[in-house]
Amino acid sequence: MLMWITVVVEDVFKSGFSAAVARLSGGQKAAGSNPVSPTKMKGGTEMATVEFVSYDGGFPNLCRGLLSVKVDGVLWDFENGSLSSGGSVRFDKDWQEHVSRGEWSISEWPKGFPEDADVRRKVIELVNDYVPSGCCGGCV
Repeated sequence: MLMWITVVVEDVFKSGFSAAVARLSGGQKAAGSNPVSPTKMKGGTEMATVEFVSYDGGFPNLCRGLLSVKVDGVLWDFENGSLSSGGSVRFDKDWQEHVSRGEWSISEWPKGFPEDADVRRKVIELVNDYVPSGCCGGCV
């Protein structure tokens, strides 16, 4: 138990609160993993460096957080609600709640964000690596 608490506290201090929440919520990446990912163009030439900075969404509104990423060192903040959950919430005939998880997509990009498909694909990949799979079911 003490080791688990230590790991969570280390996550908060090393990577921030959202990384600790992601780890506790089943996010794929742990503290100390590298959120910087160079994006390669065809032919193997390096095009852009994309870095996951933070996401502050959480239960009961996991999909309503502020996402921040860096592209070649430039910080980009996405508006609250820019992420779309691939999950869903439904009720069966006995009114039991069923929450499914799915990959994130981005419904709204910041004005002026690079149009390059490889950069955008890498941002979505990093979001899916670092933000717990949606839907959290809190909107029900």
